[in-house]
Amino acid sequence: MLTMRSIILLVCQIYQTLHALGQVGRDFDPDDHPAAFFLQMYFGAWQPFYIYNSGWRSPEQGSKHVSLQFHLRLLSRDGLPPVYLPTMAQGGISSSCIYFNRFEGSIPSPLGGKKFELTEARLAVLLNTTLSNRPLYAITLLDDFRICTYVDESDALAKIKSLGFKVPGAQTGIAMFLAMLHIAHFYWAMEWGLFLDAMDTMLDFGIHSALNPEDRRKLMFDRSLTMAESYFAVLQTLRVCKVWIQEVPKNLADLKIQYTGTITAFFPTEFPEGEHAGDIDAFWEKDIEDAKTAAEPLLARVTQMEEDVKSLRDGLMSTTQLLEATRASTLNQYILVFTFATIFYLPLGFVAAIFGMHLFDHEDASRNQRSFYITTALMAVVTYAFAALAIVGIRHHDRSQQTKPSWSNSVRLFVGGLWKLFRPQQKYVSLDATTLMPGGDSSSEPGAKSTTDMA
Repeated sequence: MLTMRSIILLVCQIYQTLHALGQVGRDFDPDDHPAAFFLQMYFGAWQPFYIYNSGWRSPEQGSKHVSLQFHLRLLSRDGLPPVYLPTMAQGGISSSCIYFNRFEGSIPSPLGGKKFELTEARLAVLLNTTLSNRPLYAITLLDDFRICTYVDESDALAKIKSLGFKVPGAQTGIAMFLAMLHIAHFYWAMEWGLFLDAMDTMLDFGIHSALNPEDRRKLMFDRSLTMAESYFAVLQTLRVCKVWIQEVPKNLADLKIQYTGTITAFFPTEFPEGEHAGDIDAFWEKDIEDAKTAAEPLLARVTQMEEDVKSLRDGLMSTTQLLEATRASTLNQYILVFTFATIFYLPLGFVAAIFGMHLFDHEDASRNQRSFYITTALMAVVTYAFAALAIVGIRHHDRSQQTKPSWSNSVRLFVGGLWKLFRPQQKYVSLDATTLMPGGDSSSEPGAKSTTDMA
């Protein structure tokens, strides 16, 4: 049985050999070297256009070889990449090593603890198979997960039988590929669950945080913007999680469409029909449905975490607004005290500045002092009276603005009642039937008597 150390060494050697031969360059053909293309996609940067690929040989070239690959990505708390394999390099096992092109980052802890480190992790499945009555196939599964995802052919066969499908002869490799994807979805969902558990642990504000005054103040007040930064980073991370989870069923459905369309286009008559070939379409649909089923609880959990973080963020914003309002009120009091002090010393300073220019000096010093005292007193009285009137006027204006709608409604109701009470009454003249008859004579006018009445 191959150990993980030997498998990594084998992958390193394959990749270095392909690179030395120039097959993992710009000009290599994925159809000619599907394994090299698979390694390039797995180790390199994430390219959405190459999430999956089908390598086909046209029937004119005398080959019915099929190559399929499918890649999944997620976030991991303690993932493997980026890996330089330093132990292997130092031990002389490999002169060079593989660089896993994965991004990594951290989220600041809301309570000021250790940062939450996270990194990108991937899982990829490659199929190389022939389409014949007795097909040959090879399946490769690579992952960065913390959980050991070692599976073999018996696991895939058991999964096919447990789902009630029979292995079609010509498409046996496709069925095994779908079975491997079915198993991969299980580990993918489990790894996502571990990551979300770690996120829950970081955001676990239990009863101890509510009752501990120090933790409570950290959650309520954010003077250094650490909490706001943490909530923003968590919400953006959860948004990325939702997008990555939702893309798996969609990409798998796209792969099915691509596979079915290519089979129809390249092998309209040559494709060998096995006894159970019809089960493949049902197997594809089952895999897509299982991917959706695995994604639903993860999406529900991410949505719930988003709501929890948003509630904490809203509470922080409300507390911050209250704190700012309190600070503004205190600052207004300081400004009011400073204003009173300024108004109190303003007349004395103004008069002293005027008399300091010696524009109104007299020969008698006592007269100058008496003029200074009188002017200062008059200026102080005028200034204080003007300030008092200004304060009263501003307060009256504010109060009138607040009561203006109610006063307007009261005046409108009062005037309307007086109008209804004292408005002039209209007189109505009653008309009889003869008045309304057209062509009537003067006898039909009011006050005229008819001949019948006179008789």
